[in-house]
Amino acid sequence: MKGKKIAKTLTILTHEERFRLVKFVKGEVSGKETELVRLMELAAKKNALLWEDPKVWKALYGNRPFDQQKYNHNCSRLLALISPFLPILQFLRDENRVELARLQIFNHRETFSEFERLCSDFSKSYSNKHYSTPEDQFLDFQIQLEKHHYLVSNPHIQFQGNLNPVTQSFDRYWVIQKFQLACYNSVHNKVTGESIHDPLLLQVQQMVDEDANLCQVPVIHFYQVLYKIIESDSLVGTDHFIDLIRDNKDHLPFEMVKGAFDLLVNYLVRCLNMDGHNPKIQNIFHKIYNWGFSDGWVYLNGKIRPGHFKNRALLFIRMEKYEETKQFVETYQDKLDDSIRADLVEFVDIYLCLRQNKLEGVEGRINAVKLDNPFYKISLKILRIEVRYENYWNNPDDYYNSGTVTYLKYLIGEIKNIITLISKIKMISDYHKTSYYHRLHYMTKLINAENYPEKLELLKQEVQNVRLDDSSWILKQIDKRLEGK
Repeated sequence: MKGKKIAKTLTILTHEERFRLVKFVKGEVSGKETELVRLMELAAKKNALLWEDPKVWKALYGNRPFDQQKYNHNCSRLLALISPFLPILQFLRDENRVELARLQIFNHRETFSEFERLCSDFSKSYSNKHYSTPEDQFLDFQIQLEKHHYLVSNPHIQFQGNLNPVTQSFDRYWVIQKFQLACYNSVHNKVTGESIHDPLLLQVQQMVDEDANLCQVPVIHFYQVLYKIIESDSLVGTDHFIDLIRDNKDHLPFEMVKGAFDLLVNYLVRCLNMDGHNPKIQNIFHKIYNWGFSDGWVYLNGKIRPGHFKNRALLFIRMEKYEETKQFVETYQDKLDDSIRADLVEFVDIYLCLRQNKLEGVEGRINAVKLDNPFYKISLKILRIEVRYENYWNNPDDYYNSGTVTYLKYLIGEIKNIITLISKIKMISDYHKTSYYHRLHYMTKLINAENYPEKLELLKQEVQNVRLDDSSWILKQIDKRLEGK
């Protein structure tokens, strides 16, 4: 099955979902299509999704000669059979959507007594929440629509509508969506400089401020505060926002807070990638991560997400909190997934050694790290240039003796290779590529300046007036060259 569309489809399903498909296929095929049931059972029970076609055939038909055409036909037939059931599996994962569908069926088929019972039970399940989610608000809007349909259609009820609750419910949902999008748009604008025109946002803000009902909806207030934080130039109000979350920790939906935390982290990571040694950004990020680690927002399924571990450790290093970095790694490394722990801890320690000017053996350690993520790979290649540059200037005579195209020109060639590699990796966004190119550009200028004081002084002034993700290393190397060290 390896490489087949059916295998790619079934791979995304859980073990339990594949067995539900077995039952579905058994109920759908005719008695003459038992081969499809056996194929589905094989895919559900064993790791046949990774097998080559002849191996799957042998498991199904024994020593019968392999028939590629027949095998392909069965795979295509099975895929066509299960494809309509895949949306049902997704639908069944959301209990509220299932209950809403039941409610709609009874209502639209005018089974009013059952509708009344279900509607009462369903409304109670979310109406008492102190902090309803945006999804709850949309659900409430849909239920209000059903109530309106019920009141208009039921011949035993004197004509009455439900349009006012429908309108209010939709307004709440719509305002929440506008503020959510405003938060994302604001981050996008601050990072990329690209403004997303939203002519209604000011009107929405004014409407909320003037409408007592909207002001008192906790989830709207939550996104209002978050938006104001992001919009401020120095993230003013972060403390208030964290206090708001902690004061309501028993009521706030997990996904809502996690989404806000991730948005703030992503924003701050991008700010540091553009201006890595801005102390205001560092201090705010430090505060956000203190909250995220102490309250558990950095975890996924009981494990620290690798990006948060890396960001937190590198932030300590950039702030020159070297002992805190070691303590952090010692405290939290066991919370990383086993598959990435050793290499990620080694990555952080390599970075720490470089910033502490402990170069012995580091290049070999860089070469030994095996991290698949392209961002780590690029970072390691850049760190290797740094190590080679520093090793060169610590003992330049050793490099002259090796025959000189000059080692510095060789390093510039390596930088060009990195730039070419970055340009080819589609996973890296244009914003990240620009950040990498910017830093590599100034590393190239540093190498070209060699030991010439005039060039180094000019470069120092230039670097001090530009925004780089990590300017400290370049500035330290300039100072070393100027001091003749």
